[in-house]
Amino acid sequence: MKAMVRPRTGDFLYSTYEMAVMHADIQAFAALGVSGVVFGVLSADGTIDVDNTRSLVETALQYGLQVCFHRAFDMVVDQQEALRMLVTIPGITRILTSGGAPSATEGLSSLIQLCTVLPKPRIKIMPGSGVNPSTVGPLLSTLLHLDVRAVHLSGGRWVENELELTVEGGMQYRPKRMGMGVGGEGEWKVWRTREETVRAVRDIVDREWLAFSSTDT
Repeated sequence: MKAMVRPRTGDFLYSTYEMAVMHADIQAFAALGVSGVVFGVLSADGTIDVDNTRSLVETALQYGLQVCFHRAFDMVVDQQEALRMLVTIPGITRILTSGGAPSATEGLSSLIQLCTVLPKPRIKIMPGSGVNPSTVGPLLSTLLHLDVRAVHLSGGRWVENELELTVEGGMQYRPKRMGMGVGGEGEWKVWRTREETVRAVRDIVDREWLAFSSTDT
């Protein structure tokens, strides 16, 4: 299990106090037995904050944790340069990214470039965003050959009724002008991970891996 280390919503430019919270969170997650942590820290100019990222990685390594740099990577000004910066930090094992696009499918060409920009990079690229039973097969058929070995998905959607219309939650009292982060109409709807979606993606991943392995040998 990998735990997200993110002290707040919003951007990825963190204050000294927020960084202290992130270090403390890593220690707390380690005590709970997670295998790794996920975070991302940027500078104001849209580049990787190398110093703060390195500091967090060093804390994680003290506890034997794996480190994934999350989709803050999709908010940088230059992804290939960001990758070059991240490979200078020992301990980062993977980067979660859509290739800087709204979905991994749309960012496929960028994902290909990220997988090939450095010779056998020790950091693995993990495609995420818009990964579902319809998209995971085409993604893997291209990216498995480039050493991609994991994908990320929520496996969820808004809860629907028998007519496949999105339904709202059961709250009757709904304070005006109040929200908890989703915004708009989504505040009163229910998002749920669906087991059948996760299983379907897993089945496709297994088939793609079997086909890849048989040709690779």
